Amino acid sequence: MKDGILLAYDILLYMSSDYGANWSSINNGLSYFHIYSLAINSSCSGIDLFAGTDGGGCYSNNNGALWTPVYDGLPTDFPIYVISLAVNNGFLFAGLNNNAVWRRPLSEITGINDKHNNLPARFKQEQNYPNPFNPSTIISYQLPMINFVTLKVYDVLGREVKTLVNEREVAGNHSVTFNAGGLPSGIYFYKITAGKFTDVKKLMILK
Repeated sequence: MKDGILLAYDILLYMSSDYGANWSSINNGLSYFHIYSLAINSSCSGIDLFAGTDGGGCYSNNNGALWTPVYDGLPTDFPIYVISLAVNNGFLFAGLNNNAVWRRPLSEITGINDKHNNLPARFKQEQNYPNPFNPSTIISYQLPMINFVTLKVYDVLGREVKTLVNEREVAGNHSVTFNAGGLPSGIYFYKITAGKFTDVKKLMILK
């Protein structure tokens, strides 16, 4: 990314390699997060890009073609906004929304790709299985980054009948069992919310 420019706007991130004449989107892995800060580190091994979001931090070593979550050591008990980033003397510094400053060696961050290369690239909620079911079914979903997740079940009138997940979870593949033993047969809906991502799917209890 020699002589390149980065531009962040809300949840969008763009890069230009010709002084702003043309721009390309580099949001793969960042699509659901507001971007608050950016940092660039140039070294003999290449260019490292860092983005601070309302879901933690992200790192890319391929000009933004793919972003890897960076959150080891960050607090997990409340939403984390990385509102400022700086690279200095071999460390990445991040200013957080709780008035704290986080520091991590660049050598640790730039070596995380192999560790995280099997993480999901995007948010996704799967169709429950089995469906129809009686009395239990499994709901699976994917998180590309650490996030606060709620997963709830509603009846056809929109009334909440069950909360399955209501906590902060790490990136990866997750699943939860929904036991509908106390509910009557019929059509229900389950909704996941993780950051800016939401998705609703239908399930059927058949007794």
